[in-house]
Amino acid sequence: MNPVDTREGIAGEARFQRLSAVLNRLYLAALDAAPETQPDRGLVAVINVREGDCGAHFDHAIGPCAACEDDDHCVTLAHLPGYVADTPMQNEGEGDEDDLHIDNLTHRPLVPSSNTIVDVVRCMLEQGVAQGRLGPRGPAGAPGRDCRDGIDGQDGQDGADGQDGQDGADGQDGEGLSDDLTHIVGLSWLHDRISYNGFGDFEGRMREIGIVLEFDRAIGVRTVLGTGEGGPDSRVFELLARAPAFGGIVEVIVPRLVCEPCELTGRDGDGRIVSVDGLPSDTEFARAMRLRLDGEFPDDPDQRKAATYRVVFRSDFVRNEADQAVDGNHVFGAVPERRSGDRLPGGTFESWFYLAQ
Repeated sequence: MNPVDTREGIAGEARFQRLSAVLNRLYLAALDAAPETQPDRGLVAVINVREGDCGAHFDHAIGPCAACEDDDHCVTLAHLPGYVADTPMQNEGEGDEDDLHIDNLTHRPLVPSSNTIVDVVRCMLEQGVAQGRLGPRGPAGAPGRDCRDGIDGQDGQDGADGQDGQDGADGQDGEGLSDDLTHIVGLSWLHDRISYNGFGDFEGRMREIGIVLEFDRAIGVRTVLGTGEGGPDSRVFELLARAPAFGGIVEVIVPRLVCEPCELTGRDGDGRIVSVDGLPSDTEFARAMRLRLDGEFPDDPDQRKAATYRVVFRSDFVRNEADQAVDGNHVFGAVPERRSGDRLPGGTFESWFYLAQ
């Protein structure tokens, strides 16, 4: 039903207070037209509604006169744009594209009747004057504000544990602690004790014997001497003196010492090395190394006042015949009563002694 131009008759008495609209369909409760002859029952009128244009009432004026039954009382005015003789004339929406279509609205003046105007006004009152035809699509609006994040969902259940992988191959055993290393076992001085009767005694014994270290296995002589590119002095085996200077104490490397391999020939009652024989400089492996004074100490009053000397032997750089570093840590300062080492290759051997004043 088109509400613009259609009125629907309903048998019986309409109950508009019970009208129900669902989308484009109306459900109306109604009574029978002759309830005295009909059984007791309830009726529902179902009406399909189609939206119409209120302004279409004015266009109805171009239709034929309802009271005119013949052509003598009907006058129709129309416009034929682009008229060509012998071209078929068709109503708007009929015929082919090449036919002439009659235009009944562009140039024809319309005089709607009072009833037509009343129908338009009623239609507008029913539908509302603010409701017009669907206009063109407007521009997109500005983006809305971001909303707050929702509450996190509950954690899902943990999945089943995967199967254990195959065991990897065993790694190689590490070196660990070892007793099969080279150690320092003998000295030509007494650790942390007066070992020489003044500077003269010290200078004479340095020329004759020197500062000697004994090992329980042969070591590579060249690993102690070094490459020689930095000079004849050894950077592995050094003797340092503490002497007064600048109102305090300084420690300097004792000069004019030669590092060379040797062979032990005697000890005293304290186990101190007291005699050695030198070995050729091209000796490959030796059980003892010494620092020997070559000539005389410089005539330096400050050096001659030195009363404390320190021996340093950097075992990390010294290899034995098995290509192992010497285990040289001077634990407890106990050599020769206890051999050096902590059962690990390398380390630094340190010891000191004093001159009688």
